[in-house]
Amino acid sequence: YLSMDNAVPQKVHWFSIINSLIVVVFLSSLVAMILMRSVYGDISRYNNRADDVVPLTEEEREVEKEESGWKLVHGNVFTPPSMPLFFCVCVGTGQQLLVLALFTLVLSAFGFLSPANRGSFMLTALCVFCLCACGGGYRAARLHRAFRGESWQGPGLAMSFGFTSIAFGVFVVANVMLHVLKSSGAVPLATMASVIFFWVGVAAPLALIGSFFGFRNEPMKFPLESDTMPRPIPDQPWFLGTLPIVVLGGILPFGACFVEVFFILS
Repeated sequence: YLSMDNAVPQKVHWFSIINSLIVVVFLSSLVAMILMRSVYGDISRYNNRADDVVPLTEEEREVEKEESGWKLVHGNVFTPPSMPLFFCVCVGTGQQLLVLALFTLVLSAFGFLSPANRGSFMLTALCVFCLCACGGGYRAARLHRAFRGESWQGPGLAMSFGFTSIAFGVFVVANVMLHVLKSSGAVPLATMASVIFFWVGVAAPLALIGSFFGFRNEPMKFPLESDTMPRPIPDQPWFLGTLPIVVLGGILPFGACFVEVFFILS
């Protein structure tokens, strides 16, 4: 993959690879260690309190009065969201895309997918994505049942035509623009028909099958019990809003991707 089938001199960008790995592993380990040390004991104590196994001592009552922040909403962590089906489809699709990324990355690293073979990467990615629809439907249906879902058809159909409809719509619009501009990169109608066949004939049935078996299986068990009445969350400062948190959370993956793209473009 790196040498383009010996078409160009091999030049492995070890600096960017090692830099990305060190940043991701170090920060992920740091965050995981902090969370495990601060959260594990509290989760055990909350479970004991919910089961009424260990009565609270006077010292524990004083600690409970002083709790603040996320500890006040520990009973609402696993409360079903306002749109549970949408959340379950996002989780199932995320699992599908994660398996796709890992599989194609491994094949590319071992040289099975080369840029010299035009279209091999996209064809492999499409086939893997369709085959992974079964696992995505299974995960979405099982999580949907944990949120007190009543049927497996909802997550199955949503997994079949949710994210894929948006992706296919963007693909069609881009392809129409390429046809209007008379570009050689435009996809012919026969290939479009093949993509639709893979989607409707392979991915959709697999998602429905996975959803059926996932809903029949035992629902996911959460480590904490959910409160029946959600605790109201007070207004937060502007830097803890949704947009700043999304921007700050994306800095790490953006930095890792920027180093790779900078090497490619340079």
